[in-house]
Amino acid sequence: DSLGILRSELKSQRKLVRNIKKKSLWTNILEE
Repeated sequence: DSLGILRSELKSQRKLVRNIKKKSLWTNILEE
């Protein structure tokens, strides 16, 4: 069903956001 697809897409997007935040945190630490 479309709801399941939407939920799975949201989950994958949240994972991507978390990875991006982690990467930006690491780059900030390395730059300092």
